Amino acid sequence: MTDHDQIEAVARAAVVAGGAELRARYRDGDAEADPIRDALGDRVKRVLDSWAPTAHSGLVARGRLQGLVEFRPDEEERAVTELLATEAGAAVRREGDLFLAASDEATLGELRWALDDADR
Repeated sequence: MTDHDQIEAVARAAVVAGGAELRARYRDGDAEADPIRDALGDRVKRVLDSWAPTAHSGLVARGRLQGLVEFRPDEEERAVTELLATEAGAAVRREGDLFLAASDEATLGELRWALDDADR
């Protein structure tokens, strides 16, 4: 598998989502999620900001999105994402203030690889 093939494996979508606390700060111009967006944007087809990560969790579970990155998710949102993803056979991982869900371990690895470059 070439680097290009690995990138295409995670190219469908990644969503940067945050909990209520982050949403309030984001409205005030806070840019804490920018390094995450930038790192993912260099490697995936599109990065979407979402204030409804639970809806996108369902899309991951149904196979409509290959990956989801939640930045500082509310515990309820994280729990729903984890439940839906694991029941659908997806791979999940919590890393500090990030929660990742992906269609498979390879895609999860690609998301983690992309996030290693995030300057945060």
